[in-house]
Amino acid sequence: MYQTKYLPIKELNELILNFDQQLQNYNDTSIFDIVAHTEAHYVSELLLQLDLKSPKLTRDFVKRLHTGDVAWKILDGSERFISQDFDFEILEELGIIYFENDWLKVSARLLDSRHDEYIHESVKPVLLFARSLKEILYSTNKFQPIEFGIDKSVYSSIVPDSYRFKKISLNIEERFDYYKLDFSEGDREFSSLISSYYWKKILKSSEKDCLLKSYDDIKMGFSDLVSLPSEKVLTLEEGKVFSNVCLGIIENSTLLNLTFKQFQNILRSHRSFDSNLIATRTSISINIGPLDKESKSTKDTTTRTSITIDEIRSNYNLNIKNQLNDNMELIDLGNHLEHLIFLDSDIVSALLFIVKKDLFFDYQKIVSREITESLLDKSIDSPTMRHYLLNVIPNYLRDNTYDLYLLSRSNEFEIGTMHIIQKVKTKYNSNEISYIKTKSNISSILANIILKVSISGGKEHELVSLLVTLAKGYISDYRDEIQFERDLVEEIVQNLSAEEVVKVTDALIEKLKSIEVNGVWPNYTLYLLFLFSNTASNMHGKKVEEVVLKLSNEIYLEYERCFNFSLIHDSHCLNSNVFYDSLNWDACNNTKTIDDFINLKPSTRYLINGFYFEGNRNSIYFMQSIRSYFQVMMNLHSLPKANKNKIQSMLLDIVKAVGFKSPDVEFPLFVSHFSDEKYDLWDRFSKIVNDFDEYSFDEIVLCISESAPLVSIMSLYSNAAIQKRKDKLTKKIEKRLDWKLDKDNLPAIEKSFLLALEGEKLEIAKVSLDAANNFIKTHPWRENKEFKKIIDKWSVFDYKYKVLSIFYSPKLSENKIELINEISEPNLGEKKMIYHVGDDWHKEVFLFKRYILGLLVLKDNPDRARATFEQLYLEHKSSMFSHLVFTSKLQGLIKDKSDNNSYKYLIKEYISSQDNFDIDTLPLNNKSDYLYALLLSGNYNEVDTECSKLVPSEKFYRPITITFSKALREKNNFKSALTLLDNYKSYHSIELDDQELKEELKSIEIEIENSTSQLQFERIKSQVLCSDKTIDELKVIYNEIVRKPVHELAKIVSNNSQTSVESFLYNNVLSCLKEILKRGRNLEKLIKNKDENAINDWFTSLFNQKMSNFSISLSDQARIGSAESDKNVGETDGLIVDSYSSSLSIFEALNLKNIDKTIINKHLNKITKYDRESVSPVFIVSYCYFLDFSSRIKDYCSHIKNEQYDGFDEIFSQNHQLKELDIGSEYYCMVELRSRGGKQISIYHMLIDLTLPQPKK
Repeated sequence: MYQTKYLPIKELNELILNFDQQLQNYNDTSIFDIVAHTEAHYVSELLLQLDLKSPKLTRDFVKRLHTGDVAWKILDGSERFISQDFDFEILEELGIIYFENDWLKVSARLLDSRHDEYIHESVKPVLLFARSLKEILYSTNKFQPIEFGIDKSVYSSIVPDSYRFKKISLNIEERFDYYKLDFSEGDREFSSLISSYYWKKILKSSEKDCLLKSYDDIKMGFSDLVSLPSEKVLTLEEGKVFSNVCLGIIENSTLLNLTFKQFQNILRSHRSFDSNLIATRTSISINIGPLDKESKSTKDTTTRTSITIDEIRSNYNLNIKNQLNDNMELIDLGNHLEHLIFLDSDIVSALLFIVKKDLFFDYQKIVSREITESLLDKSIDSPTMRHYLLNVIPNYLRDNTYDLYLLSRSNEFEIGTMHIIQKVKTKYNSNEISYIKTKSNISSILANIILKVSISGGKEHELVSLLVTLAKGYISDYRDEIQFERDLVEEIVQNLSAEEVVKVTDALIEKLKSIEVNGVWPNYTLYLLFLFSNTASNMHGKKVEEVVLKLSNEIYLEYERCFNFSLIHDSHCLNSNVFYDSLNWDACNNTKTIDDFINLKPSTRYLINGFYFEGNRNSIYFMQSIRSYFQVMMNLHSLPKANKNKIQSMLLDIVKAVGFKSPDVEFPLFVSHFSDEKYDLWDRFSKIVNDFDEYSFDEIVLCISESAPLVSIMSLYSNAAIQKRKDKLTKKIEKRLDWKLDKDNLPAIEKSFLLALEGEKLEIAKVSLDAANNFIKTHPWRENKEFKKIIDKWSVFDYKYKVLSIFYSPKLSENKIELINEISEPNLGEKKMIYHVGDDWHKEVFLFKRYILGLLVLKDNPDRARATFEQLYLEHKSSMFSHLVFTSKLQGLIKDKSDNNSYKYLIKEYISSQDNFDIDTLPLNNKSDYLYALLLSGNYNEVDTECSKLVPSEKFYRPITITFSKALREKNNFKSALTLLDNYKSYHSIELDDQELKEELKSIEIEIENSTSQLQFERIKSQVLCSDKTIDELKVIYNEIVRKPVHELAKIVSNNSQTSVESFLYNNVLSCLKEILKRGRNLEKLIKNKDENAINDWFTSLFNQKMSNFSISLSDQARIGSAESDKNVGETDGLIVDSYSSSLSIFEALNLKNIDKTIINKHLNKITKYDRESVSPVFIVSYCYFLDFSSRIKDYCSHIKNEQYDGFDEIFSQNHQLKELDIGSEYYCMVELRSRGGKQISIYHMLIDLTLPQPKK
């Protein structure tokens, strides 16, 4: 079927095509090997003439084996009956067996007899019978193999008399009237050649149908020799015939026609039937109350019972998807399913052959000749078939044809999109600048195709499902490799027409309402609502007013349900985060929505009760929920239609009730409690306080002045825009001299110190400095090499304090310079090498000293200051020093009383020196300097324009007010100038005879010098105390770091040149495990179900988030090596890889309810099966549910010390060492060294206690 709508498929294919996609790997025997061809011809003929001599394992025959009506022969010729007493239907219900082409398939992973003691009696008959069936199929436990024979005369007609096979080992046993044939393992290297001959003969035969029926039998004994051929070995005509054969295989497959529930049970048993069998039910009986003497021995009992067959059946019915709502659910389910690998090889091979043969490019379209299109259409009603077509087959195809075909179909475009995204990320996986434009082009083309296909096909709901899946994957995570998904989603939304916005928005709202709130951050739902609202409003304006209003209400409703959930559940559903500030809250700029948010505030009583730990065990998460709400309300406060007084009053109530620690508030709102709380909520609040009236500000100061820590008071002081308020705070600070700094919180002491220096509060800075010095002097690790870095930092801070004490003093500049030069530099030990990574305090001291000396000469000797700042800029490439060069030149022009043209030239030079200059993005001080330069250049209109659009806090910043007033006066606009000064007075609450404003009206020269000097003093506050690097500097450093090999990254990230990759990985794995322990209540449902895979998902998410910036990732359930059966590809719980996909470590997890040696050994013995590279280290993580965690650790270690692992060199238990690493009440870590073929492997055993504390009765 030809597609009528033009799609830019060809352009997309050219952009994502890899050079090696057309390469195919074939290992056919050389065509010049005549002997091999001759013997392959003989064997293929023999295979065509073979007859089945054993009973066929049909469903009817297997049922008769079950009832005991028939038996199977063993090697000595006698018969063995395998009947068992249970309902035969259980085997198929649980997916232990199924029948394909009328032949038995036993796909379940079965336990061997060593584990029978752990199996319930009701389960044993099922296991014993299934085990016997598998033994028959694989000819083990003395069962005779399935036998094939050939008539003696037929054999003689095929193989010449006395011919001896040279390339192929053929075993012949003579029976009464036939030969029994078998082929030794050495024949497998010729299997492809034999298969080619075999199939060519079938395809050309007039008895093709009969031979195909025989093939179903033959492949049970010789699957390698008759495997389906590749397209390469067939002629065009043979390919056409074989396509029909493949179609017949697919249409006649029992497996593909199973219900999806049956199919999922087969997959589940294939993967973990053994672990389902040995699961146990644990019951604990606790006797409460006084016991008589006879009962004391039985006061507490713990009973572990193996689960029954009925319980296994019930367990199988849990988490089964009977119905899939859309393709994204199928692809998500497919990520957790494992197809049957070799057991379904014919199905996979047949589908692959059809897809490759059937699809072709026809100019701009990909066309199905017929079969692929038909199969996809039929699969809509057959989830099992659809799973193979959409989840399995794409993994085997190297080119893009099938993915692009799926993309072009309205019923499968989401699947095609997901595969294309993965190919884009695979091809363009580096940080090359040249890739950015290419990926942008791909995003535009892909968005175009997605919209055309989905909208024209009426698939708005499917489109939304795709957008939700993509947004969920990238929101709150800004790694480069997922930026493509973000760009794609936003491109799709931006290209919706007004009519399409209406339809897709309705579908989005419906989809989001169907998503249950849980313990995971729901940011992606809010993100999509904001994205749709803002994009629709910007692109279509009044056409979509109703939609925008509806989205505004949905934003509130979505936040409301997350907020209400988070208040009463142990979850990380909500917390303050920079994410909320990144949203465009104009989407909520209507009175009703804002009022709804205001009314969401809990009552004061409810707030206090929620923060009281003894009364609310959920108080931590309750607090985090309020943090989030408080941040949201601060964003709403800035909206034009917001009732500011109402919001300010509400925020003030929260601050007074739970802002800081009190007897009733254990976890106050504005104190950072956990390392992952990066958002400074108080700092943000102290900035919007500038918009509060004086009464409200006084209430805040009165409320916090005796309870808030110093760092909070100093933040409020630093962010106060009105001098009168700074004065009030100064009095409070000076009045309260008994600051009790938390000596365990050195970062808070540091912040208090720096804020005090910024505010020229040297006395307060001294308090912080003394607290830090006391902390350092009394710290038990002060002699530690790593702790020396902290000592060095505070030595430098002490030096800066002494320098600034002189700088802020009233002495003359010449005297200040002399005194600063006399200050002894801190003793920092040896200077760092030029390539040193990390803090270099020697450079810090030298930089700061030159900076201050430059400022001191700026007024009287601007040329000397310029030379200093130019040198600093050359060394550090900082925008701060770039601007200081501009300022010193400006001061020089002022001193020389230069003309307007000189200032114009300087401005032009300054703009050209900046990257993407934009006055709106300049810091306030820099903006003030630039506006002053514009004034001096005579460009009064531009000064007027730029100043008029400033917000009040900038417009009434004194230097800018002076510049603006002067520009208005130069334009003879005296009325506006007077109005500006009146507004200035009102804003700052000061009288009109302000000394500086009087001087401004008298003398231009004085106001220039005052303005410029003040600006330089201001600059010390924000840019040099910590020597913060610019964004550009950080970008350069970041790009250099992330490209480093892993062994260098480990040293850089840990800031320790001795750190090995192994140690680096161990520390990060341990950190994630500790986080899981901390979030135990979040995982309560998973822990109760002992859901190992779900907990692994959490661990994987945590680890990948920590490593996201360094291209190190943990691939969950990576497929490598081989499984226990040696038949299938092995699947690890996790494989840690670097940016080049090189294996760094294996992660294997297990559940332990007791020291079950069988389970432990099973996981330990997997290592060499999974890992053919001898990767080191290996992390074995046990999720423990022991009654007494600490007492069981010794038993675990004892077992490990004496156990011999499969594939590892033998150990001698007496000499084998286990080294303890980190130990806590809820975790235990140790490492052992073992060898594989002489290579030493570090195996880390990490046990964490996931037993939830029981509530008190």
